Amino acid sequence: MKPLCKITIGLLIIANIFACEEDDVNVNPPVEQQIVVQFGENETVSENVESKEITIKLSKPAAIAGEIILKVIAEDNETFQTIPEVIDDELKITVAKDANNATFNFLPNNNSILEANKDIQFKLLQVSSGFDIGNKDSLTVTIIEDEDASYISFVDSLTSITENNTVRTSIKLALTSSAPAECSVTIQLSNWENAKFTTDPAFNENGQIILPVVLGTSNLSFDILPTNNNVLNGHFEFNASIVAVSGAILKGAKIKTFINILDDELIGKAKSYESAGGNWKSRKIFVYDENGKIEKVN
Repeated sequence: MKPLCKITIGLLIIANIFACEEDDVNVNPPVEQQIVVQFGENETVSENVESKEITIKLSKPAAIAGEIILKVIAEDNETFQTIPEVIDDELKITVAKDANNATFNFLPNNNSILEANKDIQFKLLQVSSGFDIGNKDSLTVTIIEDEDASYISFVDSLTSITENNTVRTSIKLALTSSAPAECSVTIQLSNWENAKFTTDPAFNENGQIILPVVLGTSNLSFDILPTNNNVLNGHFEFNASIVAVSGAILKGAKIKTFINILDDELIGKAKSYESAGGNWKSRKIFVYDENGKIEKVN
């Protein structure tokens, strides 16, 4: 019996040794690393660029398809568009299986208005299973303004028009360069409530003339036509000022011009006369009535 027990025990020991060796061979496979998702360097885009592709980097080819959700932070969502579309300030991007990166298209809106550069921020908000957000989790896209300013000024500082002039007189304005886009210039008239003239374009209920600016133009004007009332009531003076501009137009150096409408009934009439003798001198001033006759002498 004893020899048989020894043999049995020996066989059990040998079987146990082989079992341990088999456990050592069948080790668990390593856990596959997550795919790291992150942005590259910040981007700049000119406002007049049709479209720019923005890349989101993957640390290795995607073993499975997935989705990336970006948070979009912008002061004005009207300044750009994206493909896919931003919905509720979020942008969802599909990651294809075996892809090395994910992309979306950024389309700036060229508004033909001179403004400051604009920054739009994209931030990695969420990724699907099998992906992980990396250290560079945000990207800023700067839209660079493409308009160069053109400055507008009056050509003349003073214009004189005779009241009985039947030909319209143009008040001219000039731009330093051709207008880069359609926009407008607003002219404010002084003393317009008592106006002894009409304008073309007509001034509005606030005494303002709105001049449209056509793309590519470099000169503007509006016309003055005096009202001839056949009555002597003195010269009429007023001014016109550039008070507002839009688009890529800025106010220039000469934003005001003065306009005198000369009363034709008064032109050529003596204003005063002087008498002198010995050590004395006397000056008399004529005052005329509406018909141009001397009403009194002061």
